[in-house]
Amino acid sequence: MSPPDSSDAYVQLIPLSKIDEGPNLLRQDIEVDSPEMVELKASIQDHGILQPVGVFPVGGRYQQVFGFRRATVARLLNLTQIPAMILKAPANESDLLAVQIQENAHRVDVEPVRFAQILQQMLKELGCSQKELSQKLHLSPVKVSRLLSLAALSPEVQSFVAEGRLGISTALELGQFQGVEQADLLSKALAGNLSRDEIIGRRKAKSRNTTSTPIVNARIAIPVDAHCTLALTGIDKSMDAVIDVLQSALAQAKKARTSGLSLATFARSQADRHRTPAQENPT
Repeated sequence: MSPPDSSDAYVQLIPLSKIDEGPNLLRQDIEVDSPEMVELKASIQDHGILQPVGVFPVGGRYQQVFGFRRATVARLLNLTQIPAMILKAPANESDLLAVQIQENAHRVDVEPVRFAQILQQMLKELGCSQKELSQKLHLSPVKVSRLLSLAALSPEVQSFVAEGRLGISTALELGQFQGVEQADLLSKALAGNLSRDEIIGRRKAKSRNTTSTPIVNARIAIPVDAHCTLALTGIDKSMDAVIDVLQSALAQAKKARTSGLSLATFARSQADRHRTPAQENPT
């Protein structure tokens, strides 16, 4: 088969002896005795290699890009040639990774931690946004975001995901906690005593408690615009209560305006309304 334009890929049978193993960036080791490899070997013995490996030409030989398991089994079976997709040589390592990820996209759910680490590496090297990365790799933005969040988790949590002992969603929820609290929740989740939904419930409860933490004897200055600042003093309220107070004050101010009160009269009436007995009868 004569090669088409160099920018296009084409498939042909090539000698295994001419294929050099390129960098296997998505999977460092291939265990020939693993159940996956045993199953693949049986399939190739029965049906041959149905999906070509990926290579690109280098000085009269070929460097492999993907299909490392198929090529390994072919060598184990002493095959002399193998169907290969001849690709244009990648310009850099990031392009090589992009090709390998697209070919192995179905493995994202099988080896999520390895994929997550690779995506994190690509994001750093390319200096692009998550959206641009998802477009380059033809992966959904949601999947890319989840994998990058997985890459940000502690190595301990990642190891349990890689071993299949912890689901990705559960791991991401655990990532919202830190230190001793995370360790305690992790231990319970691994023991089967804590579900993902229960972890979500704890996170939401924690968020509510954090939001409603009282601000005691504080003074808050809230810039409204370049010329005006709203000051709140003597606060001993939760955030929700402060919002209620502001809404109440706004309602009273609108009522005073409707009644025709001046700002000075409104301020004086409010001061009189909230004056304490001690202030009314000083000793």
